[in-house]
Amino acid sequence: MEIREAQALADYAGILAIDEVVWNDTNAPVAMQKWLDAGEFQAAMVAEGRRHGVAVDENNAVLGYVEFSSRFPSHQYKWDIGLGVAPAAQGQGVGGQLLAWLQELARQEKMHKITLRVLGTNPKAMHLYERAGFKKVGELKDKFYLKGHFVDDYLMDWFVD
Repeated sequence: MEIREAQALADYAGILAIDEVVWNDTNAPVAMQKWLDAGEFQAAMVAEGRRHGVAVDENNAVLGYVEFSSRFPSHQYKWDIGLGVAPAAQGQGVGGQLLAWLQELARQEKMHKITLRVLGTNPKAMHLYERAGFKKVGELKDKFYLKGHFVDDYLMDWFVD
């Protein structure tokens, strides 16, 4: 497995394919945006300054990705992230390796911290983030109402050394 920054159209097509099967109404509070194609998605991500690291196999198939960006000028030393791993690659260390890659990149680019949000309905993801050194720094009780249940939303941070 190789982890690198997404650049090729095939990388973005792989990210979209993962999004279609990973995100649903139990782990995402809003429906994912539907894109016409990978080219439209890639152009939008580049225009918005949203970068992606991708984990690829020996055939360059995308196994997982981590999206990261600084949304505002005042966030120039902080990345907000999202992580997705193909179901067939889950439980094989892909998510942890993507986070380790991103943490090293954060050190190289002199970032201060990485921030994410995760729903209480996704305990496996929370455990993955905690193993990678992320700490819960905020809890929004009953933030969302999904599938007939109130769901907590957690804010987690990882600070660069």
